[in-house]
Amino acid sequence: MRDDVQDLINSAEEDLNAAKLLLNNHFLNSAAFHAQQATEKILKSFLLFKNNSYPFTHSIKLLLDKCTMINHNFTEIHEAFLLDQYYTQTRYLPMLKLNFDDVKEAIEIAEKVINFVLNMFEKEK
Repeated sequence: MRDDVQDLINSAEEDLNAAKLLLNNHFLNSAAFHAQQATEKILKSFLLFKNNSYPFTHSIKLLLDKCTMINHNFTEIHEAFLLDQYYTQTRYLPMLKLNFDDVKEAIEIAEKVINFVLNMFEKEK
């Protein structure tokens, strides 16, 4: 794996782990933000691997659309676009009113996307 791609994978995994720790300590907005970041970074790692670049965006929907154009199987994780709301709305007023279950679901989605993309990389070997 190229270093630049691996760096994004590592960063995505770190954000996912941070999200879990933050959730367990009831820092819900920060946990949701890190779930979004983990998802964004893992999708960008796939685009970087395939295209040698990725768009400078925080839109998971846009990243998913670009990934789906490369591999139609990305439709299997289409629900990841739901995490787009956690990029800005968890950091700036008025903040979202999140509960534990909302954030737990966001983390589960992020984990699903990471596993999906890592599986794609395995298939490329």
